[in-house]
Amino acid sequence: MKDYQALADLYPDRAEPLLAQAAVAQRQGDPDAALVFLQAAVDAQPDSEEALRRLSLLLEQQERHDEVLAVYDRLLELAPANQGYLVARARAYARLGQADAAVADLQAAQALEYAWLNVTGSAYGGREYQAAVDIASTGLEEYPESAELYVARGLAQMSQGDDPAAASDFASAVEIDDTDYLALYWYGQALAETGETAPAIEALQRAGEQGTQSGVGADRAFEAMAAAADLIAVDDSDEAFSYLAGQVFQFGSVDGLLMGYGLIERRRGNEDLAFVRMNGLASDGYLPALYWRGVLYAEQEENDLAVEDLLAYLEVRPFGPEAERARDVLKSLGIDPDRP
Repeated sequence: MKDYQALADLYPDRAEPLLAQAAVAQRQGDPDAALVFLQAAVDAQPDSEEALRRLSLLLEQQERHDEVLAVYDRLLELAPANQGYLVARARAYARLGQADAAVADLQAAQALEYAWLNVTGSAYGGREYQAAVDIASTGLEEYPESAELYVARGLAQMSQGDDPAAASDFASAVEIDDTDYLALYWYGQALAETGETAPAIEALQRAGEQGTQSGVGADRAFEAMAAAADLIAVDDSDEAFSYLAGQVFQFGSVDGLLMGYGLIERRRGNEDLAFVRMNGLASDGYLPALYWRGVLYAEQEENDLAVEDLLAYLEVRPFGPEAERARDVLKSLGIDPDRP
């Protein structure tokens, strides 16, 4: 580090020695020091794309989106037609909820489908759900056969409480690709929210089948089966147990299916048995069960324990339909989960 500082002192108008010091600081796990060196590198050599690019990456990691935006403005002054910089700036706009500006950059970059998905995801991850809807909608004008964009828009719709619109988007995704287990899963969830129980069960069961066949969607597939069992139990808990037992016989006692037994017990009014199921799974680190244990605590008026579980859940899953449901429960307990 001392050698690099000596070079920086010798060549005060060069970025390289400062970039080297930033790299050392990052390797040592000191992002604040790295940021100081990167900002100094940009000040020393304002036309250094490398210094600006590395500064933007560190600011993105620290979620300092306003500052990231200013850095990409400067990069685009140096390279106005750079598609990568345009898409990156679009991501920053999206995280700030500025959908029109994000769309303009994507169109200027003649962005491919993955970029529209990426930027939509940035807005969604920042809980800028309406911006995600707007960006995905324009993306669908460019790529009308994109099941992934329909799912992305549906998730944003559902996250802000528009379940009918979300169901329509998930249905469009399934129409394009009827093997898409994520589209089927969320289609079933959205239908359940709109009170269409029978088609919701069908969609969730199909999500379970497709997810287990895909080899990569097993966790969500088992959650889909548990959700299907929960809905079946609305009218017939014995049938729900039978359905779930068949899945356990085929796939074993996996966490998602065991959670389904807890959901059935809750549906039957056996909250103590439901809690036993959820408590064991949550204590072993199964995230969906942590949410349901929080809900059960809230229903039993064990509010402090409910708040603890639901806030812990949001630490891991801070955005999306499930996160917004957790926030709704917390708000019903008089807690603002987003207050610093």
